[in-house]
Amino acid sequence: PHLVELGSRVVPGVLKHLAAESRELRQLAPIVLGAVGDAEAIAALVEFTLRERTAAWQDGARAVGNFGARALPK
Repeated sequence: PHLVELGSRVVPGVLKHLAAESRELRQLAPIVLGAVGDAEAIAALVEFTLRERTAAWQDGARAVGNFGARALPK
């Protein structure tokens, strides 16, 4: 199965890749997390988006946007 089809089960493992040395892994991680849609990833995605120095920050921003209003502080 595709990672996204596995749902929330993949979130802990994928979150680790937000800090990977490889830009490609750092770029792929927010794409997967945004597609899975588990709210547990929101804080890490926001942090990633703010600290990422490569164009991968855009994928982090899109992933946060995928959560819509759920990404806003309560």
